[in-house]
Amino acid sequence: MESKVLVVGAGLAGLSAARELSHRGYDVIVLEATSRVGGRLLSAKVAETGGAAIDLGAAFIHGIEDNPVAALAQELGLTLVPMDDCTLLGNDGQPVPEAMDQRIQRLWNRVLDECAEKQKHSNNNNNTLPPSGMGSAGDDSRGETSEESHGEGTSGAESEPVEHEGTNRDHAQEPDGDGTHKAVPIDAAQESKGPVGSGRVGGSVDRVVLQRPAHGTDSTAPASLGKVLEETARVHLASFSKSEMEVWDWHRGNLEISCGADLNELDHLHWNQDDEYDFDGDHVIIKEGYAALSSRVAATLDIRLNTEVKMIRLDDAQSNVEVVVNSEGKDTTLRAGYVVVTLPLGVLKARLVRFKPALQDSKLAAIRSMGMGTLNKLVLHFPRIFWDQVDFLGHAGKDRRKWLLFMDMSRVTGRPILVAMSGGPFAVLIERLGDAEITRRAMDVIRRIYPDAPDPVSSQTTRWKTSKFSRGSFSFIPPGCSAEEYDALAEPISDRRGKPRVLFAGEHTTKYHPSTVHGAWLTGLREATRLDSHARAGWHRKGKRDDIFSPDIMYETSVLFDPTRVARRPRKGVRRGTRKVRIRPSKQSDGTDCRRSPRIGLGHGEHHGKRSRSERSTTSDRFRDTDERQKRSLSSPVRDSGRQERQDYFAGGVA
Repeated sequence: MESKVLVVGAGLAGLSAARELSHRGYDVIVLEATSRVGGRLLSAKVAETGGAAIDLGAAFIHGIEDNPVAALAQELGLTLVPMDDCTLLGNDGQPVPEAMDQRIQRLWNRVLDECAEKQKHSNNNNNTLPPSGMGSAGDDSRGETSEESHGEGTSGAESEPVEHEGTNRDHAQEPDGDGTHKAVPIDAAQESKGPVGSGRVGGSVDRVVLQRPAHGTDSTAPASLGKVLEETARVHLASFSKSEMEVWDWHRGNLEISCGADLNELDHLHWNQDDEYDFDGDHVIIKEGYAALSSRVAATLDIRLNTEVKMIRLDDAQSNVEVVVNSEGKDTTLRAGYVVVTLPLGVLKARLVRFKPALQDSKLAAIRSMGMGTLNKLVLHFPRIFWDQVDFLGHAGKDRRKWLLFMDMSRVTGRPILVAMSGGPFAVLIERLGDAEITRRAMDVIRRIYPDAPDPVSSQTTRWKTSKFSRGSFSFIPPGCSAEEYDALAEPISDRRGKPRVLFAGEHTTKYHPSTVHGAWLTGLREATRLDSHARAGWHRKGKRDDIFSPDIMYETSVLFDPTRVARRPRKGVRRGTRKVRIRPSKQSDGTDCRRSPRIGLGHGEHHGKRSRSERSTTSDRFRDTDERQKRSLSSPVRDSGRQERQDYFAGGVA
């Protein structure tokens, strides 16, 4: 029984844990509630494009230097495509003047810097916000601006977009101490956060979709980022013209897409706490789609699809765990020595799975208080390309809570496809609409920019918030919460002898890489290592066990990867929320420079990358540029794991 492990959920965290444990010699079964693997990694194949796909869930690998998911994709022979160009267009369809764009970008960055100072001040003064005063920043602002999204797994975690009209509100269920259900209507504002990046603008694509979601840790003040930002910027915005306010609001809306939440729903002290652990290098997408990666990882694993976990019970007397599952309408009880739970935070909130005994108070409190963001996409397939071919098109219009970011997938797929992105409250709101109405509203925005745009041939929309086995896109930290909640969510349930029997993984269980695919992957490795270090008593070096878990995992404990350093140096001058992907240089293995950017939001900044329409390169030029960037950014070889180490390791058997 000690060698048998049940993994709840076939998202990337679950697949990572299962793959690692299988290689270590355990008998592993993965239980997945839906009809597919991948969790919030979901790709739609594009016909006649040589294997290209559109990611409907998570799409980016955020920084490829030392990133284990980038290494895995290369190892699997997948094609990585950098995405870093963004053009910001005004409501009239014309590019925002370069000078205005740069001035407002600098002001945005300065205001965020001032917010950080206010955070420090609030810590030392009972969280009372001091009056705004940016000194030279104020002079700069007026002098220069006289013119505003899986792969966690699901046990009960299905992340497919809902195909029908979503008019019913989702319901979260507050955990009671006895482990029973208590239904509570989900507040659209609190539950509408989705995946994307630092807030600070410093380039082209960062500000929109290359940034990763934001998070926080460590304060007692329940002030929101939105409140602090408003207080800080008020004096500067008072003299803004209408067009300037639209550009300013675009920055704010882009950051809200990046975070999957309104800025008033983010903690002002800790929303960006994980920034220093970001990986360097290009932000890339996988041409074949993330589903190609998850399906290849899953190929050798024992996975039971359409098997919903209903209850997990620790049998302390027998030193094992019982798992009640429902498949084809029939309940069955499975037993194992260990269970690894990779349910998304949204599913934990909904209490679709019961635990006996009840979860620890600290874990219940973290589940209740942490936020689950939403990032939705609308895929539009047109009869022809009518737009300016650039990786991202930003729309600085009258309302930041409408469609403000479009991703051009034509050069990746070879087809005229745009992907419209929405995050936070707007993303939750549109889930109540029918597909035709969502498409109509997006086309209204597109035709303000391109009046002659034809009707799309087809469209597909996602509804991650109302997806039963997903309940959102990724986690974020609301006011008053901190990184301690991530630690609480990762805490295992141990038997009376102190051996962890029920373990937890997923993007919401790591304070180092939350809300990211690589974060999910690493937590799966972390829990596999934790399990093995206790099950195989004495295997890990005496006195070194803590090294496994801080930070998250030391790669040398994995038999699947050679030791890989983790980037942990402070990122001075780099924040999420910017638009340009290339922000600060770092050296590749071949000595050439590469630049990193915030994660999932397209940024806007110092290295603009924006060009006038007449200056933009042709499609063939862009393919050549992309090939060169890939060669430069992906030059580090991916070495195979040590086979001899694996053979020696397995020789010891499983305790």
